[in-house]
Amino acid sequence: MDSIERSLSTGDDCADVLMLLANVRGGINSLMAEVLEDHIRLHMLTEQSPHPPTELAEDLIDLVRAYLK
Repeated sequence: MDSIERSLSTGDDCADVLMLLANVRGGINSLMAEVLEDHIRLHMLTEQSPHPPTELAEDLIDLVRAYLK
C-alpha cells in the first residue's frame, strides 16, 4: 500500500499504478482464500462443532458470498 501511495504522490504512469493495484488485489485475494479455508477447516469441519450441519452450510454460503463481492 505504501508503494501505491508513493506512486500516486510522485505522479507515476497510470499503467504502473494499475499494475501495483492489481498486485495488491491479487495478494489480498490469496490471503482471503487462505483465511476462508482455515475458517472452514478449523471451525466448521470439526466434530466438536455445536452447530447443526444446515447452520454450518448457511454459514459457509454467507462466507463465500461475502468473499465473492
